[in-house]
Amino acid sequence: MEYMISVITATFNSEGTIRNLIDSLMRQTDQDFYWIVADGGSNDKTVDIINSSGIKNVDLVSEPDFGIYDALNKAVVRCKSEYYVVIGSDDTFYCDAIENFKKNIMDGVDIVAANILFNGKLSKPKNKPIWLVAQMAFISSHSAATLIRTALHDELGFYSRKYPIAADQDFIMKVGMSDDKNIIKADFIAGCFNREGVSSVDKFGALIESFRVRVDRGLNKYVQFLIFFYKFIFK
Repeated sequence: MEYMISVITATFNSEGTIRNLIDSLMRQTDQDFYWIVADGGSNDKTVDIINSSGIKNVDLVSEPDFGIYDALNKAVVRCKSEYYVVIGSDDTFYCDAIENFKKNIMDGVDIVAANILFNGKLSKPKNKPIWLVAQMAFISSHSAATLIRTALHDELGFYSRKYPIAADQDFIMKVGMSDDKNIIKADFIAGCFNREGVSSVDKFGALIESFRVRVDRGLNKYVQFLIFFYKFIFK
């Protein structure tokens, strides 16, 4: 069975990077996807570049938002496909990403977790306990490497505005820690993740939010304090 996939991107003044993403979408061996772009009201050429991209199925909305996860929530609401994958405006897919995601969809699958090239190194979901690696026990990267069943948001809610940096971690952990959810770890590289996002630039803020997510998801707060201080000192 074939499933239409939506690709979701949040943009804001992304004219310096969006062309690389567009090129990677244009090179997909499987062009049967929608590209939903939630733009935060860019005042550069981002919207013009997207409108002239040549991608056949584009759904673009450009208006002020409250950050990346507010933008993603707007895009998810507009999503009419069974599955979607988020990719940042500065990230890129390998040419067979959409094709490989589809190959790994089967009945009852909630998430397909692929591998990602991160900072020049291959990243995979980690075979380690949740209390130690949190969402990385389930996925390698929320952006570009995780195909999500859209209806999960009807069951578990949208990306929480409580976490401006780590709402993706919160949502993935909700899914992964639910007993009735099915996550497939697929052995292919979906693309390249860029380190220029908020979670990479604001490392201290990301560390604090990651700690909050872990504790709010029920992980032992004393253990998480130790992990927090270890990462704060040594990473």
